[in-house]
Amino acid sequence: MHPRIIAELGINHNGSEDVARTLIDAAAQARAWGIKFQYRNLGNTYAADARQIGDEILQKEIVRNYLTPQQIVKLCRHAHNLGIKAGISFFTPEDIDDFRADANIFEFFKVPSVEFTNSALIERLESFGKFGIISTGAYTEAVVTKTLKRLNRERWTPLHCVSNYPVSIASPKLGYIKHLHRLWGAPVGYSSHDDHWETCLLAMQLGASVIERHITLDKSAEGLDHSSSSTPDEFERLSVFAENIELQLAGDGPRIPNQGELLNLQNLGRSFYTSVEIPEGQIVTTDKLSLRTPRTGLGQEEIDSYLGQPAVRQVKLGEVIDRSVFEPSLPPDESVIEFARAKKLSLPVRFHDLASLEKRFPIGRYEFHLSFGDVESPIDTSPINPNNRYSLHLPDYVSPTLLMDPFSPNEDQRRASTRILDKTGEFA
Repeated sequence: MHPRIIAELGINHNGSEDVARTLIDAAAQARAWGIKFQYRNLGNTYAADARQIGDEILQKEIVRNYLTPQQIVKLCRHAHNLGIKAGISFFTPEDIDDFRADANIFEFFKVPSVEFTNSALIERLESFGKFGIISTGAYTEAVVTKTLKRLNRERWTPLHCVSNYPVSIASPKLGYIKHLHRLWGAPVGYSSHDDHWETCLLAMQLGASVIERHITLDKSAEGLDHSSSSTPDEFERLSVFAENIELQLAGDGPRIPNQGELLNLQNLGRSFYTSVEIPEGQIVTTDKLSLRTPRTGLGQEEIDSYLGQPAVRQVKLGEVIDRSVFEPSLPPDESVIEFARAKKLSLPVRFHDLASLEKRFPIGRYEFHLSFGDVESPIDTSPINPNNRYSLHLPDYVSPTLLMDPFSPNEDQRRASTRILDKTGEFA
């Protein structure tokens, strides 16, 4: 399973149910795995004599951005209707009591960093038997180790977290993800308050299975968390990387070029062609050859094992040097032809090689891979066999630099694409 992306609403909804709904819509549109709320029972949050400057600022923000349990439950149902999970951070067991039976609406729970050692809260959340995440920020290794020993590896995922708001580009200490994974012995994640959302990409590369990050509609908005949050566009890019991270990190083994690389090697690379005619039986040497594009024959790393051998057939002036010059061309085994016919396999062809390929591989099904040059030129239909089945692959390009796109805002591209589409349809 690819990393779970959690869009943390936090206090970025500004205490507005409508803004919270918009953030949930944005998270769903960005293909986040889930959204998460924070909830504090206002009567149990701050001590009566809390007069530190930080307390004064935070208390005002928490009160200003308060959503009731009823509002949060309603918003969770909205998230479920959009097909994404809903979770919440609680700070005390009393917070959970405010939701009564509705606490079961959440698919996952979060223990925030500041409550990492809150045994009563952890035990209460464990009683739900649901997925839990817990942030390790602000605590020493000894405290982290002690707390993790109490948790069920099948239900909990600890998150590496640096509890600064925001975290500068030099401060995330992402290597701890690997250390935490060794310590925990199961998947771990990352809770991001970073200045740069791209730090989450590095966390995924290091194995983070959960990425939690605040979502906002405006990074410059008034409030404590907006500047260390991500916009919906950034969340969508994060989701794209999460969905493809395993494919991006694949390749830990011997190198195998992909089909696109092979095509580019053919189109851009060089192979050997004859600079003189070579009669059958004559020894092939480098003075009879020249390197030219495209690479449809033997390249520089392949030719050495063939040089000094006689040609098994006559090779015309300017003809490409491929293996057929040195090795007799044998017809394919009849069982291969029968297999292709039975499975209704189709062979890609170009106009210029249809006749020769059909003679060599009479499987009855062929697909024309067309270029814009093919379509723009008069098409010779004489090789078409009415007993075969043919399919057509539209040209990918309508000029050397413009892709096929009949809906392009570029008028030249749109007109050329429509023309190519019409001509291909006429040929079909």
